[in-house]
This record gives sequence, C-alpha cells and structure tokens, in this order.
Amino acid sequence: MSDEKLFEIVDFVRGDNVVIAFIDLCGFTKMVDKAVNADSENRIITILNNFYKFSSQSVYSHEGVIDKFLGDGIMALFGSIFNRNYEMDSRDFLLKAVEASLTISTFMDILGGDIGIPLKISTGIWMGDVFMGFSSSQGQNGEVSVIGDPVNVASRLQKSSEENQLLIPFIPDVDFKKKLDLIIKPYGMVKIYDKIEVKGKGRPLNVFKILPEELYWDRKDEKT
Repeated sequence: MSDEKLFEIVDFVRGDNVVIAFIDLCGFTKMVDKAVNADSENRIITILNNFYKFSSQSVYSHEGVIDKFLGDGIMALFGSIFNRNYEMDSRDFLLKAVEASLTISTFMDILGGDIGIPLKISTGIWMGDVFMGFSSSQGQNGEVSVIGDPVNVASRLQKSSEENQLLIPFIPDVDFKKKLDLIIKPYGMVKIYDKIEVKGKGRPLNVFKILPEELYWDRKDEKT
C-alpha cells in the first residue's frame, strides 16, 4: 500500500465574526422525482444551472464568497477575511448576506414564472468565530472546510425557515434595524422578532424572521 496521503488538512485559520448563509431551493427533491417520472430532466438541469450561476453572481457582488454547492443549495461566507474590506464590520456583512439572498429569491421567482414552476428559496444566516481548514488531496489543493458552531446554527436555521423566508440573528441595535428595513422593504418584506428552537442549543435562539409582507398580514389576521 502506498504511503501517499490521499487527503489531509494542511492548515487552520481562525475567522472572527464570519457570516455564514445557507440558501436552499424549497421542495426540490420532489421536483426532481416528478421530473424523472416525466422524462424532463433537462428542466431540472436548467433550474440548477441558473440557480448556481445567479447565486454565485449575487454572493460575489455582495462582498461574499461561495463555500460550497450543496445539490439544491449553497453555503456562502461573508467577512473581511475573504475580501480584505476592513472598513465593514460583521453587521455590515450580515446585511450584505440578507440582500444577496433577497436578490436570489427575486431571480428564482422570475425564473419560475418563465418556466411555469414555482421556485422558492429558504435561508438561514448566522455569524460568529469559526476555523477554516485548508485541505490537500494527493498533493493538490483542495477545498476550504469551515468548522464551528455558527456553521451548524446557520444550517439548522435554514432547515427551520419556510419558503421565501430568512432567519437571521436578532440584533436590537436601532441603527442596524433601520438599515435592515431599508434593504428588505423594496422587496416587499418585513421583519419580526421570533425565538427558534435549534438542535444542540439549550435555549431558543433570538432571531429576526424576514418574510413577505402579505404573509405577515395574513397570519396576523388569522390570529385576530
């Protein structure tokens, strides 16, 4: 057996106040099953290619990077460590992540209308300190693996998020809330305070739930 290492972590770098976003196409597995049964796999390829392409463009244009493509979703990272923009703080990058998600959601709505299939996304965003492991495989540079509790939280928030909704950290700062409102309002979205149970956490997380204004009023009417 060869002594050559097939895979190894070659370096670790700490990333402070990194913003992690998981963005997922809702109901895509069922969509794939229907497409296979109807022999319309090309439509699925078209949807994924458009999703990947526009998501990449949106993330990079909002000061972020794509960490991974996850089948029917993406994992994106935002922070000074990636773009060397030290004039921005973690809250600025959080706002960038929110806006990137909203532009992707808008694009998928339009694409869905064009091809006659509702296309919705759900998003979970969290931030905190992580470690980034740089891997090597058979002597070649591999991927960057981001490790840490904020990654797990962002992923689980995405799974708790409904279609066309975002779950992000609750930040009570008045200036941040004003900036967030300025970003989400043109997209017809509102924010509400919520508490979300997340696996591995001893207590519910305080979050902002960002959702369509129509849905907000519909649910409010149901309670009255």
